[in-house]
Amino acid sequence: MGTEPVYRRILLKVSGEALAGSKGSGFDLETLAFLIDELAELVKDGIQVALVIGAGNLIRGQTLQSELQSLGLRRVTADQMGMLGTIANGLAVGDLLEHKGIPAALFAAHGLPSIVETYSVAAARTALEDGRVVICAGGTGSPLFTTDSA
Repeated sequence: MGTEPVYRRILLKVSGEALAGSKGSGFDLETLAFLIDELAELVKDGIQVALVIGAGNLIRGQTLQSELQSLGLRRVTADQMGMLGTIANGLAVGDLLEHKGIPAALFAAHGLPSIVETYSVAAARTALEDGRVVICAGGTGSPLFTTDSA
């Protein structure tokens, strides 16, 4: 006789920096494998998982803007670039989950029709109920807000 999970549904925030592991940027293979294995275990235990993903391993809007401010890069543009980075990370994590046999659904505040679906509560809820890991990317769709606000 199995025990019921303590939580039926969880929201997990994964920073981009976490995906880089000790490398500081890019992707650390051991860290990614660990994350995918842990997510797979949660799903197999019947827990609905939603994941908010950051992009600090690829790009940080605030850092980029301060580096390129003298050339005229606006903070809003830099943050939008960071939002695109979260979509890149979401694509990677979603594909790795699928490869492991765990279905995933990637949503972003502002969809890119051929790449990522626009977030809606109904679609995300349906994906969770269907056993897919819901990956939320693109932040809130508003510059000047970090995915850490999840």
